Amino acid sequence: MQKAPNVKFLVLAAALADSVATVPFSLANAAGFIDLDFENVPTFIGTGVGMMPDYSGSDDYTMGAAPFFGYIFKDQERYVQLIANELPLNVLDDQMFRFGPLLNYRFDRDDNVDDPMVSKMEEIDGTIEAGAFIDLVWANANEKRQRIILDAKVYQDVGDVSDGFRANLGVRYWQPVAKPVDLNLGAGMIYQDDKYADCYFGVNPGNVGSSIAGDPGDSPIVEQRGDSTQWMDGIGIGYIMW
Repeated sequence: MQKAPNVKFLVLAAALADSVATVPFSLANAAGFIDLDFENVPTFIGTGVGMMPDYSGSDDYTMGAAPFFGYIFKDQERYVQLIANELPLNVLDDQMFRFGPLLNYRFDRDDNVDDPMVSKMEEIDGTIEAGAFIDLVWANANEKRQRIILDAKVYQDVGDVSDGFRANLGVRYWQPVAKPVDLNLGAGMIYQDDKYADCYFGVNPGNVGSSIAGDPGDSPIVEQRGDSTQWMDGIGIGYIMW
């Protein structure tokens, strides 16, 4: 008789803050909070709900839901994850290095946003970004929950919306403080090209274009109609199986 999988209950909570001056908001920024130890957690699945900005740079918030899923291939370090709107695939069988392709869905900005001025602007369609990621992991040999992760990601719009490019560089530190609780601290920065910034933060008589220069936090849709600091609060629930 085949033994039934051991299933445990997983609850995750996250509170994130981003400045659009350096980091455009994305649900995928929550991915770092679901960076589980795959040696002990080979498969997990669940969903999360929370509050998130109406659009990048908004000071209005809306309710949203997102799935998360992770699977590690048997007797390997290779894995696939779905964290909200981002899907990375690690192709390396290595405990220290992770590398592989990723897909990300960039949400739209339509006339349903709460801000009355921004709602009159030209709508921006949702799009797919393709890219790659690399992680460098230093884990305590005696306590793998204690670890430092240096990560880099690159994204290119392939949905013919902005045709823009962006790149993230971040560092995260995990410290177990109790058997069921880990403390996570992180920081990061982003590079984005002019096409990306113009599409999401540019303002001209046609509502989008090349009028913006420098920091996206100086864009009128952020400085005058929104806020340069973006928050997301949420909670997730799911199963861990192994």
